Amino acid sequence: MRHLRLAFWFPVVLLVTAFQTVPAELCQQVIQTAMAATHSVCDGLGRNEACYGNHLLEASPQPGLPHFRFAEVGDVIDITGLESLRLSAMDRDAGLWGIALMRMQANIPNRLESRNVTMVLFGDVEVRNNVRNPHYTAVRTRADSNINVRRYPDPQAYVMTTLQPHELAIADGRSEDANWLHVRIPETSETGWVSAGTVQVLGDGSRLRVVDALTADFGPMQAFYLNTAENDTGCQEAPENGVLIQTPEGVATVDLWINEVKIRLGSTAYIQARPNEDMTITMIEGETEVEALGVDQVAVAGTQITVAMNSSLQPSAPPSLPYAYSAQDVQNIPLDALERQIEIAPPLDTTNLDVLVDANLADSETQLVAPTSLPPSSTPTETATSTATFLPTVPPTETATSVPTMLPTDTESPTTTPTVSETPQSSPTPTPEETLIGSTFGNPTTDPGAGSHPPLGTTPTASPTGSVQGTVTPSA
Repeated sequence: MRHLRLAFWFPVVLLVTAFQTVPAELCQQVIQTAMAATHSVCDGLGRNEACYGNHLLEASPQPGLPHFRFAEVGDVIDITGLESLRLSAMDRDAGLWGIALMRMQANIPNRLESRNVTMVLFGDVEVRNNVRNPHYTAVRTRADSNINVRRYPDPQAYVMTTLQPHELAIADGRSEDANWLHVRIPETSETGWVSAGTVQVLGDGSRLRVVDALTADFGPMQAFYLNTAENDTGCQEAPENGVLIQTPEGVATVDLWINEVKIRLGSTAYIQARPNEDMTITMIEGETEVEALGVDQVAVAGTQITVAMNSSLQPSAPPSLPYAYSAQDVQNIPLDALERQIEIAPPLDTTNLDVLVDANLADSETQLVAPTSLPPSSTPTETATSTATFLPTVPPTETATSVPTMLPTDTESPTTTPTVSETPQSSPTPTPEETLIGSTFGNPTTDPGAGSHPPLGTTPTASPTGSVQGTVTPSA
């Protein structure tokens, strides 16, 4: 982060600054001013939007995105096209403290459009979006039969749901070989993969992005990398740089992928992460399930879990067992920016902590060393031997353990490369399929982040090799 680079050139100056004691009144005034400004300019923020709350922020768009502006307090952008966002540390003399506010859909169903995940970033923090700016196109089943929607682009993968005969869905990505399309069902927000030969692409399929099976199910900013610096401002009243994430009322859990750690969150968490140190998930309300390197741990309000990070902000060890946090570490968290006002839970008492640890150990397939009364070091003492890789998030609504019966059997043929039509369909007037995409994801010709995409049915200037364009039909 910025202060780390400066430390090489001005070690003496920073050493003095770090140990100076700043009057509490000055720190509190800076924080209160920043929070009031954020409330004033970010009121009414919508789904999948970010607001420039207070100075100073640096934002970068995803490649090829036009009309991107996020440079002044009050600016609002569609996070679909956001590549990275970096906030500034507190500047006491200038009275500045970087704050950004986001609201994202994550895996909340479309029908709950007024309920969104709130993310508050404050201080010296950087986030990098791990979800590519998508292009959407409608698809429709070809045959008078059900079509399997699978968890992965594989004919043996678990069947998540089905598409009914002639049912419409939204494609937002494809496999690299173009044999599989990643689709989302508008009514339920369920996602999965369908064999390209079983559906008709209604529009310009050539612009579908190649997506990774691990992150394809994630919406904008639902998967990201987080880097937070230490607080060296000298303000003891200032909260440590970090991110607050809160789920909306009426939604049990949402799934996030932060620094390649799967987090199923219910309620409110305070999260920090540094390279070659720890990512810390602090539960100030509700509970969470944390998975890394094939090991799951559960934390509840009043506890936190750490995951050791490597230099690339990826997990280098499984999650620690939960332990009670210090009340001092959470007392200055800026709760006023949250959509739901809450009270920070007190540290979990010893009796309930022992019950929680025992439950985690009983549910774990790997024996872990129980934590001491002190927080884990940056190198956890877990002795896990599991090397299972991270699997994509399972939607919270899925409870089935058996593969649904398909009647009649779908006609997937993934081993046969689909024939690509060279003649795109023409759509001089908006079609029902275009209306479906517009009502579900916004109008692709006017929405921020979609200005570079032509309307459905138009011919692109170039088509990537092996891409899907126009109508895809199975090989004879």
